[in-house]
Amino acid sequence: QTPSNEYIDGMLREAPGSINFTMYLTLMGEKMGGTDPERDILDAFEALAAPASSSDSTAGANANAAGADGMPPAAMPVDDLRALMTSMGDRFLDAEVDVMLKGVPVDEAGCVRFRDLVRVIKTGEC
Repeated sequence: QTPSNEYIDGMLREAPGSINFTMYLTLMGEKMGGTDPERDILDAFEALAAPASSSDSTAGANANAAGADGMPPAAMPVDDLRALMTSMGDRFLDAEVDVMLKGVPVDEAGCVRFRDLVRVIKTGEC
């Protein structure tokens, strides 16, 4: 099947810069893999971990929440992430969370860095 010029132009607009072979492979991998761009996934995890407006939110209790500098959280305790993923929105099963976290490093404080998690989701490697 030959893609339309509009489809190709749309893909070119998605590139953050000039298209070299590496960028081409990245764009094609995203299209073929059917996943969101890495930045979108990272933003979603940061939003999940950010303090919520209600005081009874699990995410609001996160010690890694955005500080006075306004920067989004970069990590969260793996147990808190599991609790959120199995209790909010389209709830994951524990087995699905296990698959998602497989290969993601957990630091000495028991936290998962979102960049590491997204890298494993997108590439299968950390």
